[in-house]
Amino acid sequence: MVDKATSPSRTRRVMVPLTAACIAAVAFTYAPLLGDPPFLVEQDLYTLFGAERGRVGECVPNKDRKTGKITSWDCGPFQINTGNGPALAKLFGTTPEEAMRRVTNDGCLNAHVAGWLLVEKRRAAKGDRHDALGRYNSATPGIKEAYQDLLERRRRQLFGDAAIPAARADGTTPGAAR
Repeated sequence: MVDKATSPSRTRRVMVPLTAACIAAVAFTYAPLLGDPPFLVEQDLYTLFGAERGRVGECVPNKDRKTGKITSWDCGPFQINTGNGPALAKLFGTTPEEAMRRVTNDGCLNAHVAGWLLVEKRRAAKGDRHDALGRYNSATPGIKEAYQDLLERRRRQLFGDAAIPAARADGTTPGAAR
């Protein structure tokens, strides 16, 4: 017998907003691991948030382009993919479903996971910041490059021409002639 007071449909969702203070804390936490100054990590986080445009408590489905079948979900402000659920479950000591519920409904935790993902993507990119930012969305070359261009547009919208773009491995910057 299911107790109606504790059934999932009756569970009250507690939402924690994403705040500027949280983004600053995430930047200071992950800057040493990324090897970047905190202001640059903070700029990257705001740029990612501007590109992802997620919201606390919401998930967006990803569909297979051929079949239209939902393959995963992107959740919360930084659109953390459910594919990260198993790794997050290990970190949190819970189930993938519970880990993703927390990440979806807690904007600050969502930002911390984005910071953790930046560290993981930087490792995969062998230290290349620009490549790592593109890998936040996809490691597939064409998709990654389109996302890098989107990030550069968002960065300029948010910070203007004074923004520090992520240098490519070849030393050029996005928007510069190749």
